[in-house]
Amino acid sequence: MSTRCPDHTELDAFMDQELPAARAGWLAKHLTDCETCRRYLSEHADFIERLRDVLSSRLPDDLRARLLEKCEQTRHESRSR
Repeated sequence: MSTRCPDHTELDAFMDQELPAARAGWLAKHLTDCETCRRYLSEHADFIERLRDVLSSRLPDDLRARLLEKCEQTRHESRSR
């Protein structure tokens, strides 16, 4: 019997360690069997790392602030869906 994959919002919360312990445990077990979810988390982690690299480069302060604001806005919008 296969289990349904969590949505990206829940996977993001797992990555950010924001899930209740019981749900995080279930998801950790799910990841042992689900290549699709593991791939999503890996790609998401790679994206976050690349974003950190960009933001740590010598960007003008106003551009850096706008990028961070947009990222945070997008994150909140995706979680409210």
